[in-house]
Amino acid sequence: MEVNKLEFLTNQLTDIVFNLYKRVVINLPSSYLEKFADISNKETNETAIFIFDVLKKNIEIARDKNIPICQDTGIPVFFIEIGQDLKIIGDIEAAINDGVKKACVDGFIRASVCDPLTRKNTLSNTPSVIHTKLVKGNIFRISLVPKGCGSENMSAISMLSPSQGEEGIISFILNQVKKAGPNPCPPMFLGVGIGGTLEEAAMLSKKALIFDNKKSISPHFELEKRIFQEINKLHIGPMGLGGDYTCSGVKVLTSPCHIASLPVSVNIQCHAARSITAEWKDDKWVILDDDKSLSVIPSKKMPVSLKMKSIELPLDLKKLSDFNPGEWVLLSGELITARDQTLMKLFNDMDNNITIPYDFRNSTIYLTGPSPAQSGNIIGSCGPTSSYRMKPFIERLINVGVLSLIGKGFSPVISKGMVYFATIGGAGAYLSEKIVSCETIAYSELGPEAILKLQIKDFPVVVIHSLDGRDLYV
Repeated sequence: MEVNKLEFLTNQLTDIVFNLYKRVVINLPSSYLEKFADISNKETNETAIFIFDVLKKNIEIARDKNIPICQDTGIPVFFIEIGQDLKIIGDIEAAINDGVKKACVDGFIRASVCDPLTRKNTLSNTPSVIHTKLVKGNIFRISLVPKGCGSENMSAISMLSPSQGEEGIISFILNQVKKAGPNPCPPMFLGVGIGGTLEEAAMLSKKALIFDNKKSISPHFELEKRIFQEINKLHIGPMGLGGDYTCSGVKVLTSPCHIASLPVSVNIQCHAARSITAEWKDDKWVILDDDKSLSVIPSKKMPVSLKMKSIELPLDLKKLSDFNPGEWVLLSGELITARDQTLMKLFNDMDNNITIPYDFRNSTIYLTGPSPAQSGNIIGSCGPTSSYRMKPFIERLINVGVLSLIGKGFSPVISKGMVYFATIGGAGAYLSEKIVSCETIAYSELGPEAILKLQIKDFPVVVIHSLDGRDLYV
C-alpha cells in the first residue's frame, strides 16, 4: 500500500486553517443559505420580513466589503478526521493554532478568547477547541465551526430518563428554546446530540452544526422535522419580535448509550450558521460546500419598510418618556461602546478613585465589541452583544447618568429609569454602514472591549424596555 506523507503538514495545515477561518466568517455555506432563503421567503409577519430583509442585506454587504457577517467571529472549534494510513509529520495542534493566530491578526477577525478566571484576552483566539478522530484510509478532513457565544450560552444538556423517550427529548429542546428567546439571534439552527455519555452528546450536538453539500436524507428526518415544526409553533421569530420562523433547521446525530441513560444535548446556533470543511485530495486542499451561487439570496417579496421616526442623540428624560415598547426609531449622533470587561474595569476604577474616561451623563451605551477595521473602513463588523449579561451593572450605570442602552435579546433593565433599545443581532456588517466615525477613547488594552466613541446616522433600533418599566419581552 502506498502511504501518503503529509510532510508539509505544518505549513499546509496552517495555510488552510487561515483561509477557512477568513472565509467562513464572511460567507455562509450554500447548503445553509438554501434553508435561510426558504424560510425568509415564506415569512408573513411584517416585522419579521423587515428583519429578514436586513439580514439578507447583511450577507451581501459582508461579501462585498469582505468583512465578517457578525462581529462575534467566535471561538474556533475544529473537527478533524485523520486516516490511519497517513504518516503525519509535524504538530497538528500547533499548526492549527498558528493558522488561527494568523487569521486573527491578518484576517481582521475579532479576538474573543480569554482565560476563564482572569478574563485576560489571549488576543489570538487560541487555543482552539480541537476534536480529533481516526478513520480508515488516507484522508485528512478538517471542519471549522466558529461559535459565537450569544448562541453558545443558550445551549444545554440534560440527562433524561430512558422512559421519557422522544417526547421528553422534544420537551427539553422546546423548553430550552423558550428560555433562550431572542438571545441567540433567531432564526436559530439547532444541532441535537442524543445518546452516548454526557460529553459525547454535547460533542454530537456541536458536530451537528457542520453543513456539507450532501443531499442525502437524514436517518432522523422525521424527528428533525417534528422538532423544527414544534419550535416554529412558538412564534418567537427574528429578534424575538414574532414571526412564522424561529428555527431555520434541525440536525440530529445519535450514538448508542447506556441502558439506564438518555443524554440529550442541544447546541443552538444563531441565524449566521457558519461552518466550513476542507479535505486533502490529490495533493491539494478541496473546500467542500463552497458554491457561492446563493451569496445573494433571492427574495419573493417586496421589502417591508417599517414606520420609524428619526431621533437625535443625546437623549434626555423628556424624549425618553415618549418611547413605547415595540416602537422603531432611527438614531443619529454619539454613542459610547462597552461590554462586560469594560464595565467591570470602569467601576473598579471608580471604586479606587481613578478618574473615569468619559462623562456618561445623558449618554447612550452601545453594547458591542466590533471586529477590527480593514484599511479604508471606519470600523469592522459592529453588531450588538447579548444584553442580559449587563444586569449587574444597571444600577451603577443609572447612577453615573446613563439613560439608555442598545443591545440585543432580553433586557438587562428590570426597573424604571432607563430605556433599553434592541437592534438586529448578527447584522454587524449592515450596522457598520450606519457608523460614520469611530474613535478609541479608553481601555485599548481590552482589545474589542475598549471604549469607543461612535458617530451614527439612521441607526435602527426598537424600544424593548421603556422609561416607566414596561418591557416588550415580558
